[in-house]
Amino acid sequence: MGGAVTAIEKGFYQQKMTEGSSYIQKEIWGGNRGVVGVNLFRRENDKIPLGKFKIPAGTEERKIEGLRKLRRERNGSRVKETLRRVRSAAESEENLVPPVLEAVNEYATIGEICDQLREVFGEYSEAPVYF
Repeated sequence: MGGAVTAIEKGFYQQKMTEGSSYIQKEIWGGNRGVVGVNLFRRENDKIPLGKFKIPAGTEERKIEGLRKLRRERNGSRVKETLRRVRSAAESEENLVPPVLEAVNEYATIGEICDQLREVFGEYSEAPVYF
């Protein structure tokens, strides 16, 4: 295929993952593959919960307010400096782990750290694959 990047772009890996998961699921449903708690060692009265996961009311507002409070109380200039070091490391061949940990320790958010990496490396967007 010309390498891993070409294989990704052509959807090869996605197709193989889809085929593999479908094969395994058919084996489970057919009783040829056991999964503890699903089709092996289940108690008669056990029910697999169905339905949607529901987030309690007010959770989103509490999380947003917590993030606002964090940003108010942290040392903004130190956060900016650690984010600058993350970006600098991403632009070079330097190990990213130490500057990322430093940014985390100064309470930079995952989004802020990822923004720096995104600006340097870009963002992968998978093209739809039709089988």
